[in-house]
Amino acid sequence: FASQRFRRISEACCSTIVIPPMEWEFPVFNTHKIIGQRIRNFVANGNTLVLTGGIAALEFINSYFFFNIELVDGNYSPGPFRRLGSVPKPFKYAPKVLPQKGIAVTA
Repeated sequence: FASQRFRRISEACCSTIVIPPMEWEFPVFNTHKIIGQRIRNFVANGNTLVLTGGIAALEFINSYFFFNIELVDGNYSPGPFRRLGSVPKPFKYAPKVLPQKGIAVTA
């Protein structure tokens, strides 16, 4: 997120970044400084940010986008997760099935 390449793509439209499960390396930046703003700019400028994997992905969204998403009790689907027939253009070439291992959904 701190690279010049990410700066350039965060200022333009129509890119997709897939972030693998953040089990060991959660990106820590000041959410009110330039890197946090770049992450929000990336999404605000029409790009797609795909987060895979459990609790760390929720914390990422809560931290950088100022949400308060919480886990809920209930019956979670154990996967695998199948792609719907009609999907937005950025997901057209995504895998048709995403397996799940533990709490992480990975391709």
